[in-house]
Amino acid sequence: MLIDMVNETVAKDSQLESIDSIDQAIAAKHYRYDSPASAKLKYYLNYKSTPEFTRRITNEAFSRIGMNEAEFIQNYYMNRSMIKELGSRGYLGSHAETHLPLATLSSDEIRKELGSTREFLEAVSDTKVISISYPLGNSEAVSRNVADIALQTGHRIGWTMERAVNQSLADPLLLARLDAADRDNIETFEPRQRYFTE
Repeated sequence: MLIDMVNETVAKDSQLESIDSIDQAIAAKHYRYDSPASAKLKYYLNYKSTPEFTRRITNEAFSRIGMNEAEFIQNYYMNRSMIKELGSRGYLGSHAETHLPLATLSSDEIRKELGSTREFLEAVSDTKVISISYPLGNSEAVSRNVADIALQTGHRIGWTMERAVNQSLADPLLLARLDAADRDNIETFEPRQRYFTE
């Protein structure tokens, strides 16, 4: 349904790129656990779309399912007391504000994304927030500059989506990770390599 909605909207606007223009291999590289169609949709919305287009699609989706956004948030998002509870247990980390690929933004925009979210979470939870899971987390979304700014904005540990084994904590703001779905072939993963050459 969502893919059809995006395709319908794109067909009405000649300035928008179609989902079919997304290279399947690139989409699969970024979203390896998704079906080919879902991977292309996610890649399109995260890398080719604009925030305005995503808002338009989101509003249309809510309209079609007969639920307003505020109702959806109330039913499916964490509330302030839940955030506070996570913080009290030491489980709370940041994820930036708009979910854009941070490495594509200016340094000032990255600083705003990371700083404002961290400040908000700390105000709500009454705890220090020192960790971040970078939005999208791949090499198109995270760079050495992003990690440097994360450090400047008070973060002390950060996870990318590089699928590799961390050999040390020498570079704690650019840690690789493995997915639970990787557990059956964990011995095949190489040591972390990304970002060392930047």
